[in-house]
Amino acid sequence: MLEIGCGTGELQRRVLAAGAGSAVGIDVAAGMIERARTAADREGLLERATFLVGDAVERAAELQPAALVVLDKVLCCYPEIDHLLAMSLQRAQRLYSVVVPRPHWLVAAVWKVAIAVFRLLGSTFHPFYHDWHRTAASISAAGFRRIFAAHTLAWEAWIYRRSN
Repeated sequence: MLEIGCGTGELQRRVLAAGAGSAVGIDVAAGMIERARTAADREGLLERATFLVGDAVERAAELQPAALVVLDKVLCCYPEIDHLLAMSLQRAQRLYSVVVPRPHWLVAAVWKVAIAVFRLLGSTFHPFYHDWHRTAASISAAGFRRIFAAHTLAWEAWIYRRSN
């Protein structure tokens, strides 16, 4: 498993505890990665877990293919998602999972207001509301078929299986 934007590594730990042989997580926040390592060590899972600090596109050469690639609420934090999509899709051997802001007009409106507020306040964090229908089409064009979709008021989760 490879999770891009892994945060504190909770998903890796659950997958490893369920029997996966290994899991890799990468996140731009060094503090999150330190917490992920500490938690994996405390749970006796650290020897099967790898946690990297940095931008996944910039460190792509270090990221090996995985049966499952997960991007949970990551694409909306990335300014130019085409490179991130291409790199992560190349590494997905079997399954590809993303969670994105729900592609609905009301969710889009709230996101655009939030983006404007972040910019007005001079925040270093800049969320993005991309064309999620285009994103889904790009995933399908890369040879994946959607096998699951679910949503909350604000988020939508998609799981894809490689077609070939």
